Amino acid sequence: VVGVGFGSAVHIPALQSEGIEVLAVTARRQERADEAASRFDIAHAFTDFQAMLELEGLDAVAIATPPGQHHDMAIAALAAGKHILCEKPFALDRAQAFAMRRAARESGCTAMVAHEFRFASGRMRTKEVLEEGYVGAPRLVRANMILGAPPRAGRPPAVYDPRRDEAAQGAGLLFGLGSHFIDGLRHWFGEVESVLGHVANFSPERTRDGEPVAADADNYYFAEQSFRSRVIAQLTGTVAAPFGPGAAIEIYGTEGTLIAPQIGPNPPSHGIL
Repeated sequence: VVGVGFGSAVHIPALQSEGIEVLAVTARRQERADEAASRFDIAHAFTDFQAMLELEGLDAVAIATPPGQHHDMAIAALAAGKHILCEKPFALDRAQAFAMRRAARESGCTAMVAHEFRFASGRMRTKEVLEEGYVGAPRLVRANMILGAPPRAGRPPAVYDPRRDEAAQGAGLLFGLGSHFIDGLRHWFGEVESVLGHVANFSPERTRDGEPVAADADNYYFAEQSFRSRVIAQLTGTVAAPFGPGAAIEIYGTEGTLIAPQIGPNPPSHGIL
């Protein structure tokens, strides 16, 4: 497992819970790698990713680093014959994405993106109900996530953090949470034929070294996707609406409607449908 933030919170416990041996952990700082290895009883702790790939008995790599590192790490791991589970956003742009897909196909290894929300029970049940024909022919989908923290008078702007505020680093709501909605819709309705969209930042004010700067990573996105299956999906998301109602996916078909509400940004493990 590479990366001990989300890697320690999610990847390592999940893999170990399924009886998979986590042989090594890699982090930028040795003390963080050592701490994770000690906490989860992992035999090896690295800061050198390439050295970790040379470890005997290693079959697969879970990449849970910041997005800017995904492309190079995934390509190197595939070249070493390792299967890949890579966090989203798995690439920063289309060129990286196609290069990673090409490397995966040429390697013959399994390469997956960690879109775990498609396995939340409510979303799994949605797929089953759709396949049972409950809504008839699906036509229109609305996937809305309208959230935000209540305003506090006199609160100064946040300090600029590239991991959250810089689009070139893979930050932004579309990559962070919109990608999960896109994956879920592809899981239910197949491939997208065309898309239009827009991103913006409604509250870009930040400070760096005491000076005002602006974040360019989005905290609002809109997209309309037309699927080959003739479904049209509209996605709207923001975390800059302090009194927003939450999130929901609505599916309208010729014979019925499905609605899957959620309170926060992530679907609950056992949600309502």
